[in-house]
Amino acid sequence: MSVSPSARAMSKTLDVNKYATKKTIAQGLLDVALLTANASQLKYVLQVGEKHEFYVLMLTLIIVSIVLQLSYAFFWDPDWI
Repeated sequence: MSVSPSARAMSKTLDVNKYATKKTIAQGLLDVALLTANASQLKYVLQVGEKHEFYVLMLTLIIVSIVLQLSYAFFWDPDWI
């Protein structure tokens, strides 16, 4: 028994709740990955110290990035908590 393509397409409807859940989980994982990467870079810059050519710039940008991530998580994205 073969099923026509139009019948197959009709049986596969988009479940909006499932899509939203997957999207939220993916976004959360990306947020965690970015925060982890920033923490790793901060650790590296602090270990190398002022010998690094752009020590102050790197330190400033990484700290600003972490602060922005955390402020977004706590103030602009109440579902995160």
